Amino acid sequence: MNALSLEQVEPIARLWAAGKTVAEIVAETGQTDGNIRAIKQKHRHLFASRRPAHDEATIDEAARLWNSGVALQAVADAVGISQKTLKGLMTKHHGRFAERDLRGKAGSRKRVPAPAVGELRQAIALPEARVRAGYLPGFADLIAPKPAPRLPGEPIPLMETNARTCKRPVSGEGFSMLFCGGHFSGPGSYCAAHRKRAVWPRICEGAR
Repeated sequence: MNALSLEQVEPIARLWAAGKTVAEIVAETGQTDGNIRAIKQKHRHLFASRRPAHDEATIDEAARLWNSGVALQAVADAVGISQKTLKGLMTKHHGRFAERDLRGKAGSRKRVPAPAVGELRQAIALPEARVRAGYLPGFADLIAPKPAPRLPGEPIPLMETNARTCKRPVSGEGFSMLFCGGHFSGPGSYCAAHRKRAVWPRICEGAR
């Protein structure tokens, strides 16, 4: 469709304002149905809406019936509008219609607002945040507290040692025994300092 000038659009808008239908305008102007609808969409300010404006009495009656527990379709039939139109009125005038199940059942079914995207990301990343946000109620007792970071050189229990930590016992006994925990590279199980302490006495004894 070639773009029409404003002078060409104005006669079509006058026909619409006079109450002509799209089919009648097509017959009088020679434009296609699609062209007329495209013109209406592009020049909406020249084509007034023909949707009927619902008066306050209709809205009040619909709200009264709905708030008294009448089903959605029954309310629409009583005020003479479609169910889709009634839903639109309920959305536009939501403050006048009680929150109810749209199927008309008694009782209130309030919608739970969806959490923000940032809250969801935090809840997925941190179990503690899930508990605070109410996603996993009662899960707090299952979350083990994180141990405080150990200072450099502080002894560690056997369960925290690995292939690169010194396993020289420094204090305690049995299950409460603590080990050096210093990092080292190379063969053996001790750090450089404890390796010297363990080897030097043997060398001295062998030299005697």
